[in-house]
Amino acid sequence: MGEVLRAEGYTVGNQSGGHEPITLLALAPINSVLVFATSKEVMLHVLDWVKELDQLTAVQAGSAYFTYPVRNADAQELAKSLNDLISGGAAVSSAPPAGGTPVTAVTGSRQRRVVVNSATNSLIFQGGSQEDYRQWLQLLSELDKPVKSALIDVLVAEVALSDDNSLGFSWQLDQLGGSNPAIKLSGTTYNFQSSGAGLSVNALLGGNALRQLAISALASNSDSRVISNPKIMTRNGESASISVGQDVPVVTSQGISNTSTGFSTSTSVVPQTIQYRNTGVLLRVRPVIHAGDRIDLEISQEVSSAEPTTTGVTSSPTISKRSVETKLSLRDGATVMLAGLISETNSLSDSGVPGLKDIPGVGALFERSSKTRARTELVILITPYIIDDISDAEAATDAYQATLGPWADSVRDRVKASRDARRAAIESEPVNLLQPQPKAAITDTHSKLPSSAVPGASQQDAQPARMINLINQPAGPANDASATPDDPGSPEGVTIPTVDSSGAPAGKTAPATVNGVKVPSGATVVEDPELIRQILDATRKR
Repeated sequence: MGEVLRAEGYTVGNQSGGHEPITLLALAPINSVLVFATSKEVMLHVLDWVKELDQLTAVQAGSAYFTYPVRNADAQELAKSLNDLISGGAAVSSAPPAGGTPVTAVTGSRQRRVVVNSATNSLIFQGGSQEDYRQWLQLLSELDKPVKSALIDVLVAEVALSDDNSLGFSWQLDQLGGSNPAIKLSGTTYNFQSSGAGLSVNALLGGNALRQLAISALASNSDSRVISNPKIMTRNGESASISVGQDVPVVTSQGISNTSTGFSTSTSVVPQTIQYRNTGVLLRVRPVIHAGDRIDLEISQEVSSAEPTTTGVTSSPTISKRSVETKLSLRDGATVMLAGLISETNSLSDSGVPGLKDIPGVGALFERSSKTRARTELVILITPYIIDDISDAEAATDAYQATLGPWADSVRDRVKASRDARRAAIESEPVNLLQPQPKAAITDTHSKLPSSAVPGASQQDAQPARMINLINQPAGPANDASATPDDPGSPEGVTIPTVDSSGAPAGKTAPATVNGVKVPSGATVVEDPELIRQILDATRKR
């Protein structure tokens, strides 16, 4: 910058205490430049050149390194996508081959690659030019977005079937509309086509209204009970599972071996192999969210229980299981009902007069046997919701906590307050190196020179100078004796000289030092002279 200003005819110095109209002091430890000028106009001109020169410069391909902090996506996945683009679609290995030579993606004569820094979840770009990085950054801004999630609400209920509803719950739901299986809610008519007995799948496209209708039908049936109502949230494309039940030991194999102890004693040992089988309510889902608020679901739902075995073959229990696996495509908030999973249980019970019913021959006169047949149907209601961002997730959590009763209000409020405070402390926007960054601007509020430096200004107009990375501080000679280190318009130890009517320096300026130390540049805008001195002292002690 000094060479540019000299080419324009300015006299530029690089030492404090000089008499040049412009002085530039390079502060290498903090990568800053301290600028002193004799007038506001000169300082503004220097600032214009700073904005022009302080930008990313084009570099030769293969000699540049850029970093990109990944905010939302997975850095490994982004690196794979970028390397595929750079290599023209060829697979690029993330591990170096034998000998430690790194793998590079070659396009023409330019070698470029993307490396993942797992510790900081950031990408390192090697090679390419500034224009290449601009294109990568534009692509990353589209890819590095928060991943959507899905909240899956599942209601599992069991309905005891009798002669009145032997065809199942779906048939019973059809009859709620009378002879015409059309149900009208809120001015909209919904039709349910009866499928008779067996497995049926009804899509309740009315969303929550029809979901509540199905729940009301279950509640109105005294022979129904809700087995489970799990709610699970997972990221787009990721599998999630819920298991509520017991691990039941099941004998998978056994054998007999004889061992001898002493001369004639033998002991039979029966080795067994046991595996544990999950029973209870088992749910596994995998949502895939598409544009247009559509969700594809892969669902596996099982309700199982362990019962005493009746075969007598092994001591392992009998596993009674009802399960369904399916793939669905639903809208956000729509409900699908899976019904028709009917099971039948036959049981034999004996009752009679204790003691007498066990007498041989005549015991049958005092005993009564009965056979019982029970038929039950499993009904599953599935409702997916799209969670776009953290705000939606928090709203869903707050809504669920609100159903827990008044005792949860205080817990919810404390969690929310802690969450908001933590977010305010850590949230910060990333700096885009390709966009012009805000520079210290000279304005009427903080750039007024002291009265001794402005021709015709009164002492009442004096304002303290502000110390910024570019300090509005002249360093030329002064001839006015009124310009002293005690000038109230200047920070202590930094003297602003007076100028004559032509704008030329009119007095001698003291060196821009504090206690014999050169005035450094601070990174923070400061107005108070006492605070300026403290900053300078702290910098000197470094």
